[in-house]
This record gives sequence, C-alpha cells and structure tokens, in this order.
Amino acid sequence: MEELRCGSADARALASETLSFDRLGAGLLDPFMRYPIRLDDRARELLCTVYGAKSGPVSPFKVLAFRVIWVEVSIMDAAAFHQFLAGAQAYFDFLRTAQTEKLSPQVITHRASSLRLINAKIANVETASTDGVVASLVLLARYYQMIGDFEKWRMHMLGLKEIIRIRGDIDATGMNELLRHMLSNIDISGSFALDAVPIFPIPARLLPTACARSPSTVLRPFAKHFITICRGILPDHVQLIEIISDICIENQHFLGEILRTKGTLWTETMYICHYVNPQLHRLLCLPEIDQSLPHVWVAEAFRLGATIYLAAIRYAFGISPFQSGESARKIKALFDRLEHTGTEQATLDLLQDVGCGWLKLWVLGCAAINRPSGADGYWFLDQLHAEMTKFGMETYDDFEQYAGSLLWIPEVHGLLLRNLDI
Repeated sequence: MEELRCGSADARALASETLSFDRLGAGLLDPFMRYPIRLDDRARELLCTVYGAKSGPVSPFKVLAFRVIWVEVSIMDAAAFHQFLAGAQAYFDFLRTAQTEKLSPQVITHRASSLRLINAKIANVETASTDGVVASLVLLARYYQMIGDFEKWRMHMLGLKEIIRIRGDIDATGMNELLRHMLSNIDISGSFALDAVPIFPIPARLLPTACARSPSTVLRPFAKHFITICRGILPDHVQLIEIISDICIENQHFLGEILRTKGTLWTETMYICHYVNPQLHRLLCLPEIDQSLPHVWVAEAFRLGATIYLAAIRYAFGISPFQSGESARKIKALFDRLEHTGTEQATLDLLQDVGCGWLKLWVLGCAAINRPSGADGYWFLDQLHAEMTKFGMETYDDFEQYAGSLLWIPEVHGLLLRNLDI
C-alpha cells in the first residue's frame, strides 16, 4: 500500500479489484495518489463532484460503490481516464441543461485527448485491443447509455465487439477482471433499456457462482405453488419458468444476505455481477415469444415484470439509469391489447381459480416503480391503484404482503413504490 501512495506502482495495479479509495490515505484527492494524467484544479473538483453524496440524478438510494468502480477502471490508462473525466463532465452538464448537442470546453479537451491516444493505439496492431482501448470505449458507451442515446451506445458496443474479437472473446486471458465485469455491466444496462438481446455473452467466470447459495435457500411455499401452476399453464415456456424459479430462489438469498451483512451488502459491487446480472442476461436472451401460443400474455408479462424487478436491484447498488421505456411501453401495449380482444379475462379467471389471480397486479407494481415518463407513468399508477381496489387493498403495505410472497425486496422495491407518491 505504501508503494501505491508513493506513486511507484504500475498504473494497472491501481485498477485491481481490491483497490478502494477509502483505503488510500487522504482518499480521492490524496496528493500522493498516482493518476495516469496530471490533474488540474478543475479535474480535481470534478472528481469531488462525482463522488459527492449529492451528485448524479435523484435517487432514494445513496450508494456510491459503482461510482468508485468506474474510476478504478479508468485509472489503468491515460486515454481511459480522459474519457472518464469527459463523460463525467458531459453527464453533469446534461443533468443541468438536458442538452447533449453542445459540449463544454472541458468535455471537448478531455475527449480530444482521449481520442488522440486511442487512435495512436489502434494504429498499432500490438496495442489496438489493449485494456486501455477497451476501457476508453466502455466509458464512452457508458456515457451514451446514461443520457439515453442508445444509437451511439450500440455503435460503440459493436465497435467493442470487434476489438474483443481480436483478443478472442470476453473471457480472453489477460483482460483486467474488473474491466471484464464492467463491460458486461454496460452491455446489460443498455440491453435492458432497449429490451434487447445483449451484445456479449455473460463472462463464463460468473456462471459457476450465479446459483451458489446456501443450501437452506429454497422457494417459499407460495412461490413454489405459483411456479408449479405456471409450468402447467405455460408448457411451451420451460426456459422462462426455470429462470423465474431461479430468480425466486435468489430473492430469498438476497433477503438473507441483507440480514446477514446488516446492510453492508450494498457496498458489495460484485454481488450484482455474480447474482443479478446473469439472471437478467438470461431473461434478455430469451427468444421472442410466439404470439399464437395460449396464455401468451402471462409469459410476456411475467418476463417484462421480472426484468424490471432485477433492474431495480441493480439501481439500489448505484447502477443508473433504472428506467426502461421499452419495457413499460410493451407492458402497456400488452394490457391494452388484452382489454380490447377479451382474451385476458379467461386467463385471469384460470389464475384466480388456483390462487394466482394477482399476477397482473404484481406486473403493474413492477412497471409503476419503473417510473415511465409522461402520460404512461400516470397510466401505470392509475392501473395499479384500480387493481389494488379489486383485491381490497387500501395501502401499499397491503400490496407488498402479496408481492413479498413471490418477488419483492422491501428495502428496494418497497422504497421505490413509496417514492411514487412523492
């Protein structure tokens, strides 16, 4: 650690998974901290803003763990760090002005420096696919994902796919492990927002631990009953039901971990990478549902609700943005279509007969906490309250008693639900 403080360590060591700024003496602005570029006063001020408790969009969760990870990734390379500073400044400018077309001089300066360094590396076949180049493009893709420009996000992700292909694949040896996780994380974030298949496979190193839980973690009685019913109603959706079953088990594991860690779980960034991202990736990779199959709306509604459920957990760990306009649009279109075709009631009656008639209510709850913008947001709130009334529910506490028996985390989804009325 003394070696790091004196600045004699290799810059790549600063991006290791064990590095954390709370263990570096004076922290972010430690004068002995070795950054890959010389920081001026404006850059130091920007770092303070990025990691300030009140920075970023309004959120009920005050978790900074993933913000710290991004600087840990960026300090491995000068081009990546310039890109990090450019993206941070541009994002704060966007939050203040809602403008993305006009870039400030600080953004232009850092971005130009980053691109100059990247172009020099890409011109050399030996450095074209190094971690520094990958980190720079990941940070650029992250910026476009954060401001909602998914056309440019996808363009840079496809460029990354070609660069990674030169190295082999996302599991290629030699890639910084933290960078590998964050590349996958940005891929999943953008794909969730678009409700699209991710561009990269989930890193294989995450898969063995995706379901590694305590043997005592099992399905709750009602969840087990519900999964059994779904297997009977949806015999053509075996893969979806298996994923939902795994997510229900993970829900129990998550609740147990919150208690076991006494709340410190929110600082464990790798929890998302090992337990939540693989499940969300599996949902996003499901083939398009055949609309001719019976009770197809149950499968589609369940899939969309589950993706939002998982995204809310990621949001609680500091992964923004949480909204998915595409998922909300699809849920609204699904329920609108069912009302006009009259096919919804028969399926709802069937679910009601087996004690599972509140599936629509749970999906509406997930869609509502997603907080779609504009008129759709009010539509989901109105629908949620109307459905609650049908079940004799007067408060959100009543709703959570039902939702908690299947998929619901009070410290996450419950907090978002109560923020709907603020």
